[in-house]
Amino acid sequence: MGDRDLLAGHLPMLYRTAWMLTGNEADAQDLAHDAMVAALSSLGRFRAEAQVSTWLTAILINRHRSWRRAGSVRTAAREAVATRSGRDVPDPGEEISAAEEKAALGRALDRLTDEERTLVALSIHQGLDSTEIGGILGRPPGTVRYQLHEAREKLRRILLEKRPHDE
Repeated sequence: MGDRDLLAGHLPMLYRTAWMLTGNEADAQDLAHDAMVAALSSLGRFRAEAQVSTWLTAILINRHRSWRRAGSVRTAAREAVATRSGRDVPDPGEEISAAEEKAALGRALDRLTDEERTLVALSIHQGLDSTEIGGILGRPPGTVRYQLHEAREKLRRILLEKRPHDE
């Protein structure tokens, strides 16, 4: 049960990364769950020299690649607003603004390639440095730094583009 608890503590991080990779809540939940099941079944192969979070992230990325190859990732639109309980009534203006920002980020992420989205997810959501990302993806840290810089710049340009309703 201790191993399960150790892995379960990383589930929120896996979900956030999965959301960045898949673009929607349902697929992110499925992918994070799939990665967690794969991790539990291969726990005996975990090498203690790696961090658990790095190992889990590598499993998540490999599972995502398998999903993409198999074409099993649904293309559902990103959820614009998170489901809220009836007791939590947000300010409508704040909810619209947050939903617009989330939707804009989702549209921008959709325009990145899978590789660019993976790099951004590992860097921003996981907080991994180029050496750690390189270890997961099998690339030299210098290559990761360059590719990450290019991906961030592309994302920045996309987010700064004038949108039709901003006239």
